Amino acid sequence: MLLKAILIVALSISANETAKLEIRVTPKHPKYTENYVVVTVKDSNNIIYSENPANNRIKLNIPAPCRLVISYKTVFGETICDTVTVLPGKKYINIIKPDSIDYIKYEDSGILDLIEEGEKYTIAYFSLGCSYRHKDTLIIEQKNNKLQLLRSKDRSKVLEPENIEHIRNFEKEAKLMNQSGACTTRDLYELTFRGNTLIIFDGTCSWHGFEKLYDLLFE
Repeated sequence: MLLKAILIVALSISANETAKLEIRVTPKHPKYTENYVVVTVKDSNNIIYSENPANNRIKLNIPAPCRLVISYKTVFGETICDTVTVLPGKKYINIIKPDSIDYIKYEDSGILDLIEEGEKYTIAYFSLGCSYRHKDTLIIEQKNNKLQLLRSKDRSKVLEPENIEHIRNFEKEAKLMNQSGACTTRDLYELTFRGNTLIIFDGTCSWHGFEKLYDLLFE
């Protein structure tokens, strides 16, 4: 998996003194992520481009040869940089995933690994906007040596290995989130286990962690 979320592909085109650079912003979950990512492209002397790409696509003609630094900040506050050597007569495609992290880098024991028989783990979600309020809850219980999932007590399922991995990844993302942002909608997450509650605040309008997790678990 390309967890750094940078992919460079060089394709031959007619030889000249320039190269073509195309940057594509492709969120991991395009249904929910609203992209406010700012992409910066610079060579050794100048900033060539620095803004939010229209329609998630940037196309540039670059004087070549040169060395470029392409950088952006993810919704989790991480700055991703990649250095590309650009040659004349080549086309370079750069894939950016602003809502991805290196899950292996943040490998640790999550709450799911600690749940014992009869214990419950609750993920509560609250969203508040100018004319909008929403609350939802996921309850995970260890029962008969199996992890079972309830959604607001009206839906249930036994968690399969891929479901457990989705929840682990959600926890890793949530621990990195806590950002105020400028969005008028405020999302609050409460992860409660054994009487302890981890509170996550998201004001970016870019993560939508609960909705994405729900889709992965139930749809």
